[in-house]
Amino acid sequence: MDDDPEVAVGNRVDTTSTGSVIQAGSVHGDINLHRGVALEYRAPRQLPATSKHFVGRAGELARLTGLASAPHGRGSRICVIEGPPGVGKTSLATRWAHDLADRFFPDGQIYLDLHGFTPGRSALDRERAVLALLSALRVAPDAVPHDADSRTALFRDLTHDRALLLILDNARDSGQVEPLLPGSRTCFVLVTSRRRPAALQALYGAEVLRLTPLARAESLELFESYLGAELAESPAVELLAEKCADLPLAVSITAASALHHSGMDLDRFAEDVRDGDLHLGSPAFDVPAVDLRAVVASSYDLLSAGAARALRLTSLYPGDSFDTRAAAALSGLSVPETDAHLHELSSHNLLLVESGRYRFHDLLRIFARERCDDLDLETDRRTALAGFLDYALHAAFRADRYLNPHRSPITVPAPPEGVALPVVGGYAAAAAWFTAEITALLAAARVAFDQGALVHAWMIPWTTVNFLHLQGRWQDLVDCLTVALAAVGSLGDVIAENRVLQSLARAYDEMGQPERAAEHYSLALVNHSRSGDTNGVANCLNGRAGSHLRAGRVEDALADARAALDTYTDRDDLVGQASTTNLLGRVHTASGSPNLAVALHGRAHRIFKRVGDRYGQAQTLDALGLTLSALGRHRAAAVCHGRAIALHEELGNTAHLVRSRNWITRALDRVGSGAWTPGPPAAAPRGDGEREGSR
Repeated sequence: MDDDPEVAVGNRVDTTSTGSVIQAGSVHGDINLHRGVALEYRAPRQLPATSKHFVGRAGELARLTGLASAPHGRGSRICVIEGPPGVGKTSLATRWAHDLADRFFPDGQIYLDLHGFTPGRSALDRERAVLALLSALRVAPDAVPHDADSRTALFRDLTHDRALLLILDNARDSGQVEPLLPGSRTCFVLVTSRRRPAALQALYGAEVLRLTPLARAESLELFESYLGAELAESPAVELLAEKCADLPLAVSITAASALHHSGMDLDRFAEDVRDGDLHLGSPAFDVPAVDLRAVVASSYDLLSAGAARALRLTSLYPGDSFDTRAAAALSGLSVPETDAHLHELSSHNLLLVESGRYRFHDLLRIFARERCDDLDLETDRRTALAGFLDYALHAAFRADRYLNPHRSPITVPAPPEGVALPVVGGYAAAAAWFTAEITALLAAARVAFDQGALVHAWMIPWTTVNFLHLQGRWQDLVDCLTVALAAVGSLGDVIAENRVLQSLARAYDEMGQPERAAEHYSLALVNHSRSGDTNGVANCLNGRAGSHLRAGRVEDALADARAALDTYTDRDDLVGQASTTNLLGRVHTASGSPNLAVALHGRAHRIFKRVGDRYGQAQTLDALGLTLSALGRHRAAAVCHGRAIALHEELGNTAHLVRSRNWITRALDRVGSGAWTPGPPAAAPRGDGEREGSR
């Protein structure tokens, strides 16, 4: 039959975020509805790992505890840990938080690096910061308001009356922090910064905890935690502590280097530090009376030549953290060789490692980058970046094929011989890889453009489209595709330009800008028509029809969708036919013909199921559910949305999951009350009508 999809409904539909549970034998049979309760709040647990080498700070820890335990009506609920780089601000904040998280903050702990002083990248702006906070609270991207003020209001609403800890690390200034403050005094905000937060003090009564270097006895204790009691008794350790100016970062680097070279002459090592180059020359090392460069240089000089080169070249990596394969691509070495070098660097505390990924402390990245500029030829640096860009393109392209195998692929250049690509064995692994690497991939587009690698500058953004859609990161998508559009324009590649235009159009649609989306589809449509690319013409018509529908131009949407379906049928393109048939169902629902729409959605679902397109099945089920609700068939609608929820969860499609949960809740509520008021249908899912955008 064409009036319902062939939906296999078992004895249980998982509606974990709804207020009801469905039990059904068949969409055509009886449905028993059991009123349930909403899932409990899921507390975020985002605290980063801490080092076992933590000493002292008893007074500071006690002060933080006192502030957090004060009655909510008295005292400040904002504390700023201020101090010079390398003094241990983040270590203090995270160590204290780990010790007292369960006691004081049962509703969760959110950690956000604001990158106020991270070399090589811009400080996190308000928009991305608030989006990150909402993501930490598990707000699906599709539920995030479009304007910044509404997003901030949503964050404050969700954190109201929550015993929540918010750590805002590495803040540039008060202005970066202020928009991120919760409104409820039940929340405790801990900020770290190199600058005194005058505005936070004046406007919000923030407490300031000025962190100074360790006491000398604490520095010696830190050395002992690395070296053991016997070695730590050497007089040279006292000299090393002095040259480290008792900064925890410097002490940790020095102690780790000494430990790595067992049997070394500590007296000689201390003399090398004392005689090191003390010319600072960089504002990032603006720490009075600290020979930090000499301390780092003394550890650097102990490295093997290969490890030293690896440190310099990995400082070029554009992301926050990297794995061994990415480092191998930069260095041009094998994975085993690179792994040995990274292990050596981490053993000296020159790289931080967690869960198999490495990252720099900001100061150490600056040091490594300066050494790279001084010691490595420009041609070597460009070769390293070219190696990374090749790796990024081919690794992302391979992972993207698992996310959406039905998407028409691009033709990428052959990978260089010997490049070690990640092992990605399925959808979940591909999504996990993108999650870890997306920051670097977004930055890689600009790196490639600046390096003149224009093919990479558009192809790398193309590989991120599906993942960014699943995550609902529309602004990131627009930003990287804008770089891609400039690249294809410089290349004069009209085919590539069309693909980028269509992806940009889809992003604008998702951002609630259907007029801009229609403009981009129209530009691509002209190009496809001139070149005789019928597949491209159909994709653009399909996409523009969806934009017209969202803009309220139903007749225009119907005309474009019918033209697209004719072309897909002539080409025997089943996925295209299913996508446009589902879109036509939405159009007919909007135009007041829901019975015809049910038949169209059912037909589209069967095609998607036949070709194994789970994304398309989920979108069709949701669209059908909305149409069934418009007809007053809320029981059947609930089953459709329940099946869509299961598919969205399998796919990690957070951008659409929240809508499905809202729709099933509404359908169940209407069944429970037996009430239905005819009216316009709810906003339809956006998964079709933009086939080339992410399909």
